[in-house]
Amino acid sequence: MVIVVQLARHFSVRRFEWFMALALLWIGWALYQPADTFARSPSYDIMARWASEETWAYLLMGTGFVRIVVLVINGVVLRRCAEIRAALGVWSFSIAMMMAIGFHSAPVEGSVIAYLLTLMALFELSNVWTAFLDAHDRRMARQHAHDTR
Repeated sequence: MVIVVQLARHFSVRRFEWFMALALLWIGWALYQPADTFARSPSYDIMARWASEETWAYLLMGTGFVRIVVLVINGVVLRRCAEIRAALGVWSFSIAMMMAIGFHSAPVEGSVIAYLLTLMALFELSNVWTAFLDAHDRRMARQHAHDTR
């Protein structure tokens, strides 16, 4: 019950984190499908240089899943969730930027996906900032509690 109350209380602040977790799951699932996405589109050339399509699928789905778990137990079970959320945000920002650069540099004209991926990367920067603010607030509250004893 405590977790549900925490989720409801923090959802409006962390809605972009939830969106990005679900987006990573969805993109990972799309890459996991049998169609050879990397071979069909030059937009994925940058990602293909780093790892195979299947590896990216597992990385994206794993990151999305871990992020959902961290958001569910945020601050209730683990006290260092803000730092974990920030690290996942930096990782997701890197992935979103890599994909955005790939789509922007591809010879395909007028891809809206490139701009959506850039927007997703900006969401990630916002998520990292929010996580660092949460960590700072937690530290200040702990210090204040220690000072008032």
